Amino acid sequence: MAENTTKTHYTAKELAGLPGMPGTLKGVIQKADRESWPYQKRAGRGGGREYPITALPVETREHLLERMVAVLPEKVCNLPAPPEENLPAAAEPAGGPPSGASLKDWQRRVMDARLVFIRLIEGAAHLGVSKAIRSIVKQAAEEALPAPVQALVPVANGRAGEDRALSQTTLMRWWSMYRKAGTYTVLAPKAPEGRDIPPWAAHFLACWQKPQKPSVAAALDALPSVLPPDIPMPSYSQARRFLLRLGNVEKQRGRMTGQELRSIRPYIKRDTSDMVPGECYISDGLTFKAWGIAHPAHGRPFSPEICDVQDVHTRKIVGWSVGLAESGPTVAAALRHAVETHGVCSIFYHDKGPGYENQLLQDPVTGIVTRLGIHNLTSTARQSQARGMIEKLRRDLWHKEAKNFLTYKGREMDRETKLKVHKIVKKDLKTKGMSDFIMPWPEFLLWVQERVDAYNNRPHQALPKIRDPHTGRMRHMPPNEMWDKAVAERGAPPLLSQEEITDLFLPEKVCKVDRGTIRLFGNSYASGSLEEYHGDQVRVGYDVHDPRSVLVRDLDGRIICIAAFKGNHRRYFAKPVSELAAEKREAERLKRLALKEEEIRLERIGTVEVRSAPEHIELPPEVLEYEARIERKEKEKQENRNRFFNDVNEIYDDIREREKLGLAKPYEIAWANDKDRSEQLGRRVGLYKEDPYCAGRFKEE
Repeated sequence: MAENTTKTHYTAKELAGLPGMPGTLKGVIQKADRESWPYQKRAGRGGGREYPITALPVETREHLLERMVAVLPEKVCNLPAPPEENLPAAAEPAGGPPSGASLKDWQRRVMDARLVFIRLIEGAAHLGVSKAIRSIVKQAAEEALPAPVQALVPVANGRAGEDRALSQTTLMRWWSMYRKAGTYTVLAPKAPEGRDIPPWAAHFLACWQKPQKPSVAAALDALPSVLPPDIPMPSYSQARRFLLRLGNVEKQRGRMTGQELRSIRPYIKRDTSDMVPGECYISDGLTFKAWGIAHPAHGRPFSPEICDVQDVHTRKIVGWSVGLAESGPTVAAALRHAVETHGVCSIFYHDKGPGYENQLLQDPVTGIVTRLGIHNLTSTARQSQARGMIEKLRRDLWHKEAKNFLTYKGREMDRETKLKVHKIVKKDLKTKGMSDFIMPWPEFLLWVQERVDAYNNRPHQALPKIRDPHTGRMRHMPPNEMWDKAVAERGAPPLLSQEEITDLFLPEKVCKVDRGTIRLFGNSYASGSLEEYHGDQVRVGYDVHDPRSVLVRDLDGRIICIAAFKGNHRRYFAKPVSELAAEKREAERLKRLALKEEEIRLERIGTVEVRSAPEHIELPPEVLEYEARIERKEKEKQENRNRFFNDVNEIYDDIREREKLGLAKPYEIAWANDKDRSEQLGRRVGLYKEDPYCAGRFKEE
């Protein structure tokens, strides 16, 4: 079928698969919607949209125009092309042809329109170029050209006004330029030369490009004080138009500096795909944005410091620690945790904060990084973008999780609610010594570990996509899965022996030994090796991830022992002794029940039969009452022995032991059950919430 040379609009179906267009109907429609192409309703049954040729990409327009020219009538296309050596000399264009990438849309439209007429001249087969040009000019003047070509006459002319026509001189000039340059971009009209910079520009920018970010009006108010008298004062509109001519980055120089200016400039994205696990650990610390955490020393609320260590290749959090502030011990504890659980890294990358720039980590002889053979690398000061990975972790994990606390202190927190929570906590601390809004320190450590585990098991957008074997859908790999895969393919970082781990740094606190026992953060640790250190000060190294033991050194650094949590705690009596006492008590009670049964049976018969002396002698009531009184005192002694405990866990253990012996009160059993429920729910409920230390067990029933 012959090509319709008068066609100016095309449907998405007709455009699909053409050069510069998607290959499907749906793809063309989406591209048109995305780029906001103009369209007209298609006439006839079914309707639909038709897009004008002028709205199409350059590559598509050229293809359609060439196809149009190929089927033009012979009266236009039968002009012979003369030999190239007979062509008239072309004037050398000023400068080289413009680059297609530098052209604006209006220049492209004019260039494409002129190219149509060049194709008409090239299609001449019988006449010379001059005769072909005269024929085209004549037909254009008589509007005898095909409709789509005739519509391009004013566009190709590139001048304002609808009655613009083509002249023979103009067409000859286009032809000569095209043949000389060998590229159609030479047909694009030149953009108007840039306007001169006004004389007041430098003085205006001096008033406007300030870190206070003044408005245009404020800069104009300050301009007369620096503007020379021979330079006229610009108007507000002139200043606004001048700023629009500046680049978006250039106009912000002075108004933005350092990190803020770098945030709008191009950046380099680092690629981690060819790295191996443990090649680089990146670390940073932050103050938790919630103040409702109980201080481990005095229990008052505060905001702890959380330090993370993340593997760069797999994005896995391999180590963490919590401290009272950003310090060397907190960072060292986090690095120790990473090295202990995942292996020694090759590079330790961090900022220049006080927690990292210290002798504990970087001493050339005794520093942890030196002893482990790790290359210590710091980022450029005040360039957090260089550590964007760990900055994103802070934002997506800890800042987000802090918002789940009513004690959140970020800018987004409602001011009235913040003040109300402060008042409630202050009142609770004054009246009860604790508050439901404050999370105990041990509970907070468990909470941090849960958040880290959840992060490592959640799909990460920076990691590769795989097809889920269970759902069949594509998803990103979680850090844990990425770590396991990378370790299997590329190997794991080297691990330390237990002896090397023991000798690594632990955060320490100086404590006093009291009869072989050390008290640290409300817990007691004991060891027989501390007997001769009674009353002395010792250094106690603790691991926030494992409170079951502490490493004790003397003040000179020599290891004394590893003291265990409740290392001096024993049962009130040895278990066999308690079991024997319970069996003896049970036998005596059964004996008394047998005698009582015999007495009731004899009273029912009414006669007493004299027999030989019974094997068991019935005791007088006074003796039985005395034994019962002794038993009650023993029971009270068993109950009262738990009035002085180190923590609620000891109270709970004692209640459960006495529950097995039948000595626990119903109130105590209910309190212990509520404590179990509280640990499952992650918050205090019932009697454990109302009576944290089970003081109600002393009340008379």
